Amino acid sequence: MCSSDLLRPILVFQIDEIALLREFHPDTKLGLRAAFVNQQQARVILSGPYIPKLPAVDTMSPWWNFFREIEVLPLTPSEAKRLIIEPVRGLFKFDAEVIEEIIARAEGRPLKVQTLCAEILRQRYQKRVWRKRLTRADLAAAVSSLALAAQGVKDEARA
Repeated sequence: MCSSDLLRPILVFQIDEIALLREFHPDTKLGLRAAFVNQQQARVILSGPYIPKLPAVDTMSPWWNFFREIEVLPLTPSEAKRLIIEPVRGLFKFDAEVIEEIIARAEGRPLKVQTLCAEILRQRYQKRVWRKRLTRADLAAAVSSLALAAQGVKDEARA
C-alpha cells in the first residue's frame, strides 16, 4: 500500500433491511454487486435478517458472493443500556424506568433502541423543552408519534 492510498477517502454505504432485495430483479442485484466489487473506494454494509440468495446464473457469479456474512447477535441489556445512555451523557439523563422500557421494547435490536431514543429527542427539540431529565411521558409521546408515523406509511402503501 502506498502512502497516497492512506489519504484517499472511502465511501461507506450502509443499507438496512437487505432482505427487501428479494423483490428486486436479478439484473438489479448484479448491478449492485458490480458497483461495489469494482469500486476500490466504496464499501457496503448490508444488514437485515438474511441475504436473499437466488440460484446463480450459469454465466455469472452469484450476486451475493462478495459478502462476508457476520451474524450480529441481539444486544444484551447492558449493551442496550450503554447505547441509550452514552450518546447523551452530560446532555440528558433517562429515568431508570424509561431505560428499562426502551430495552424491553427494543428486544435487543439496536435500530429499535436508536429509533426510540432519537424520537424522544426529536420530540423534545420540536417542543423546545430544555430540561435534562427524560421521563416516561417523553417515551410515551415518542411511542405514540412512531405509531402514527408507521400507520401513515401503511396508509400510503395501500393508496
